[in-house]
Amino acid sequence: MGNKKQDNNHKYLLKLLGSKGKDAENPEKTNEFKRIFKRLDANGDGKVTLQEYINQSRWKDEAKAKAIFNATDRNGNGTITVEEYIENRTITDKAKEIFNKMDKNSDGILTEEEFVENSIIEDKILAKQIFEKMDVDGKGELSLPRYLKIWGDWARED
Repeated sequence: MGNKKQDNNHKYLLKLLGSKGKDAENPEKTNEFKRIFKRLDANGDGKVTLQEYINQSRWKDEAKAKAIFNATDRNGNGTITVEEYIENRTITDKAKEIFNKMDKNSDGILTEEEFVENSIIEDKILAKQIFEKMDVDGKGELSLPRYLKIWGDWARED
């Protein structure tokens, strides 16, 4: 892609796709996320356990709830803090918005063609290269959960 530093700077690649970073949320959204966190925190101890998340979240599919919980619990200590929750929502809400704009047939799968043709990146060769970096298993497509996992990992890199 050119400059070696840019090749390995995943945050830069996400910015090209439209990311504003993990700290880009506006105060209204942050307050909304805090209210949701408070509802999830059933016992009011300032932490959300996996069981609280499963019981209180809108996800009826327990496997999906566990996957989202684990993606949010960045330090793996078995609880989510309000900071972890806000960071995860800030990253994933924007990532989902961008995914949905590119997923023209709304099937929850981004093919390389959809990604290249529908991303905001005008340089189609660059868009193809970014897709290939995200397509870590080489299947030629990205499911929403897979895409969110990669996006989240990239967005949190130091």
